[in-house]
Amino acid sequence: MTKAQWTHPGNEHQVGAHPATQSRDLATTIEVFEATTSMFDGKRQPAVYILASPNRRAIYVGVTTNLERRLIEHRLGRVEHTAQYNIRCLVYVEAHETAPDAIAREKQIKRWRREKKVALIDSVNPEWEDLAPEASM
Repeated sequence: MTKAQWTHPGNEHQVGAHPATQSRDLATTIEVFEATTSMFDGKRQPAVYILASPNRRAIYVGVTTNLERRLIEHRLGRVEHTAQYNIRCLVYVEAHETAPDAIAREKQIKRWRREKKVALIDSVNPEWEDLAPEASM
């Protein structure tokens, strides 16, 4: 199993680097990016996502069945909260089989303290790289 195929216990739909991995090489970065961009094929795929501002001070947890459309809405300023705090960078995403599963996971993550959300992001994207750069949208 490669680092990008590891799944968190209890959530077999999340693709990302194993949290025990200390360094992240280019191949792993590419694998995570490809797993994320495969969600942009136009199909309805329930997903939980986390966006962050460039300075990492503000984060936003959301759920959608069309990640590409939702990211466009965020980046065009159509979502008041993310527009107000310049929250545009996709730093975490996990796919789910059903919308109710994704909604339940979103609610779970939203109840967490900020430190736990940051640890979740760091476990798969320690550099907080944008997993969907605007040029690829």
